[in-house]
Amino acid sequence: YLLSLPVEKRLETLLIDGPTLHRFSAIKHFAPEYSNDELLSFLQQHAQLLQGYWVPKSRLLYPKGGPESLARNYVLVLFNKRLKVMSADVLIKKGSKRSFVLEVQRASG
Repeated sequence: YLLSLPVEKRLETLLIDGPTLHRFSAIKHFAPEYSNDELLSFLQQHAQLLQGYWVPKSRLLYPKGGPESLARNYVLVLFNKRLKVMSADVLIKKGSKRSFVLEVQRASG
């Protein structure tokens, strides 16, 4: 299904609906018609590099912004500063999604 979409829509769908973290080589698999430079240009517009993985920019996930977008941006800044982010560094409301924080923690070892 995904490979039947136009390349930009395909990549946006992968970033939004796919796994939280992406390696360049895995993304390249979904855009074989793009050169490395074209893919890098797309990623720079729609994602950011975080500890060797590409993650979607918050504005792609939360187009209207809001507190979720701000909280996610804060967590991204913390992970850019250091390898580990402790739960005490981020106040997470009871019942809120913690999957993003946990996935990045697992990936960073």
